[in-house]
Amino acid sequence: MQISIIGLLAATMLVGATALAGQENRVPVSVDPVTMNARGDMWSARTDVDQDVYIGCSISTYADGAGGAFRTGWCQAEDADGDFARCETDSGEMLDAIHAIDSYSYISFTRDASDQCVHITVSTQSFYLPELKAK
Repeated sequence: MQISIIGLLAATMLVGATALAGQENRVPVSVDPVTMNARGDMWSARTDVDQDVYIGCSISTYADGAGGAFRTGWCQAEDADGDFARCETDSGEMLDAIHAIDSYSYISFTRDASDQCVHITVSTQSFYLPELKAK
């Protein structure tokens, strides 16, 4: 137990020191066709040498024909190996997660066999920001 606590404290201090040192926490885009999961951060996708690498989500709002509207969302990604994943959702909670995405977000999503999103995770923590170089 004491070893676990010491290890946890050391890892926490290392993460804190890395954040203070201005290091970025890049997560290259990866798509796993077996687990049907995709993950990565948008900065890594934008700066990848392969211009076909991307990850992102979107929300669309449609008129329902009765004076109201409904929303639907989707996420998609392609990694450097050409593996592709896409899912769709109309879940309010997942649409809220999509709505929280910004330019430097980390995104993870999993789909089921019918291409419905079963989870969407978004992080906008500062360690996903790019390291700025002094001129």
